Amino acid sequence: MTKAKVEELIAQGEGDRVEFTISEKEKKIGETLCAFCNDLPGHGLPVYLLIGVNDYGTIAGKSFDDEALRGIGDVRHRFTPRPSITVHQPVKFDDEGYVLVIEAHPSKIPPIRYRGKIMIRIGPRQETASIEDERLLS
Repeated sequence: MTKAKVEELIAQGEGDRVEFTISEKEKKIGETLCAFCNDLPGHGLPVYLLIGVNDYGTIAGKSFDDEALRGIGDVRHRFTPRPSITVHQPVKFDDEGYVLVIEAHPSKIPPIRYRGKIMIRIGPRQETASIEDERLLS
């Protein structure tokens, strides 16, 4: 993941394919990736979770050690079935801090569940799937 690509994603803003967060909490990461991989809008394109960018698109001054990266990568084991997720190396933004990009791909066999829950993306937010959403995903 290049700095130019991260800048492009930040400029694009949040939507149903890009999310910014400063949280490293497993629940936030897991639910967001689950919603992205379920791809209710049917884009069929990669999606990106940028950790270290606040909601206004500015770099939040974060850094990531090996333990944090392993913990973030381990969230993949909480999905059923397991989606295709790549945790890229953090990208340094001079004195502003680092941005960690997680790239995910829409599942070919939805719905994806995170800890038993099916999440979907509705524009720039996510929510638990309704029965009708689950039917569409299936």
